[in-house]
Amino acid sequence: MPSSPNTYVPDVSMLSAGLGSQATTATSVAMAHQVQAQQAQVQAQVQAAQAAQVASQVAAASSGSPALAAKPKRRRRADGSGNLTVEQKRRICEKHRNTPKITQKDLCRWAKLEFNLQRAPTQPTMSNILKHEHMFKDNVLGVLGSQRKTIRPTRHAHFDQVLANWVMERQNKGNITGDMIKSKGRELVKQMGLEGKLGFSNGWLASFKARHGLMKRTNNMQNDKSSTSSGSAGKDGTAYGGILDANIGMLPNGLSVDPNYMLPPVSMDLSLEQIQEMLRDYVPSDVYTVDETGLFFRASPNKLVQGDEAQSMLADEARLTVLLAVNADASDLMEPYIIGNVVPPKNIKMASISQLGYHYVCSSKARMTVFIFQQWLRDFNARMASAHRNVVLLMDNAPSHVLGCVALSNVRVVMFAPHLGMKVQPMRGGILTAFKGKYRLKHLTLAIDHLEDGLSDVYHVTQIQAMSW
Repeated sequence: MPSSPNTYVPDVSMLSAGLGSQATTATSVAMAHQVQAQQAQVQAQVQAAQAAQVASQVAAASSGSPALAAKPKRRRRADGSGNLTVEQKRRICEKHRNTPKITQKDLCRWAKLEFNLQRAPTQPTMSNILKHEHMFKDNVLGVLGSQRKTIRPTRHAHFDQVLANWVMERQNKGNITGDMIKSKGRELVKQMGLEGKLGFSNGWLASFKARHGLMKRTNNMQNDKSSTSSGSAGKDGTAYGGILDANIGMLPNGLSVDPNYMLPPVSMDLSLEQIQEMLRDYVPSDVYTVDETGLFFRASPNKLVQGDEAQSMLADEARLTVLLAVNADASDLMEPYIIGNVVPPKNIKMASISQLGYHYVCSSKARMTVFIFQQWLRDFNARMASAHRNVVLLMDNAPSHVLGCVALSNVRVVMFAPHLGMKVQPMRGGILTAFKGKYRLKHLTLAIDHLEDGLSDVYHVTQIQAMSW
């Protein structure tokens, strides 16, 4: 039947194309549902397996099975035999310094035999000890007990050092009590902006005294003529001075010394004839002298003049204080003890004295303090004790030369009386002059190189370079 003009007749090709598209869409939807169902099934299986594993672990733990039970936390041994003491670590560092070619594995074996350990320390342990060698340098004859196993850093170390410095100076001049230490501490806290960060309780005072070797002196100690620390009775009838009882007879090598046989720590107000008579009991190699000098390491020669003009010209110059010590026959030229006002970089802080050739400490004004001097004196005494030597040390009566609570087992100090002047000080007889002369020669050599290179500041030198000279 012929179609009329108004009758719609669909195109067969378009109709088949539309049916094909609908069929494809239906197939895709069916496949998607099938994939989702499979994923849900797999997820359910995984969850079931995890639940079964947890249940089996719980059952194994309750039955005491070692295979699946949780590993117990590692605990320290009750007797502490798993840790080296601070003194043993110090001796390991000393062995490493004195034997540069020794390996860390050899050090582990040496420590096992030397300290009679059940097991040798591991190589990572030895590496960590040597990395923190600077922490064990000053653990000698003083504040830290020889059996202590850890060193906890002091909070606000600068405050602690300033207060300790004040206590040492005060002990040398007059009386001091625990209440006075607390009062001075509160004063320093305000000056340093540390309000609210420190509490001056009896516990804090006890820790401070233990940290710096202070103790309560009994009447017997006050009558002991060999004690050089002065003090007066506090509210409890005691004064603070002397050294900590627990460490009075301990040497770095673990040897014990009867305090009654310890050398007199200091001889003062001796005449020149008396000093000469006393030195006859010592061979030249056992007679030491110590002194310090200021070094303006960037100063040009025209500023190194005498008189008041020099003081104003050198006021802004970079400064170091250098402590030198040597014995009478020059067989032991000790490493310089350098004091600066710049915090050393990490490579300097971590390096050993044998690597640097000097010992560096930081002080706000780059000058010698009582605290720093006593650190050096403890090191010096420990060095003599390790070598089983009894020596005499000559020094002047500078304000920083205060023995305070330092225990000296192998060193007798002779302090020159003020009326003897500087002429009797061996260091002033040309040693310090020769030391500075050698430094100036190297400084001028560098200045000439800078001049040839066209540099404007020919006398500039870094502090690290100056210390290495």
